[in-house]
Amino acid sequence: MTTKMMTMVLMFATANLFAQSTLYVKNKSGTQTSFALSSIKKLTFAAGNMTVTKTDASTQNFALSSNRYLSFKDIGTGVLTMENTESSTLTVFPNPASNFLQINSAEDISGRQVQIINLQGQVVLQTVLQSQTTSVNITGLQTGIYLCRVQNQKQVNTIKFIKN
Repeated sequence: MTTKMMTMVLMFATANLFAQSTLYVKNKSGTQTSFALSSIKKLTFAAGNMTVTKTDASTQNFALSSNRYLSFKDIGTGVLTMENTESSTLTVFPNPASNFLQINSAEDISGRQVQIINLQGQVVLQTVLQSQTTSVNITGLQTGIYLCRVQNQKQVNTIKFIKN
């Protein structure tokens, strides 16, 4: 994973966690530093270091070569759950896909927005579905892991897929 990708993934992950969750940084010497996730604005990984930027704008740096591990404890998601009647009927295939991604649903999904999102959280492709089975051209995407998000006013369904 690239530095930028790792930063965005961790920023996304920490943004959706409850305040009682904790990040522990365990050093090879045995010392441990802890941070309440609610106090972390972002984590960045650059030049062999991890920088923790807190919400009060203070920072703390850790040399990755000196760390044994990072651990997240007592994690609960802060995402509200909604009744999702469609998730079992929505399929994305083939997976992995090369040129076209088929989106299929037992329900009528025409008129719904579909977004293809990279691991940096960027929407790299967006279109409106035309029928229950829609083919989306993904030839312009780079090889990697993506999220296919189909949404309407009440629901969001997200399925991970791999682009070859």
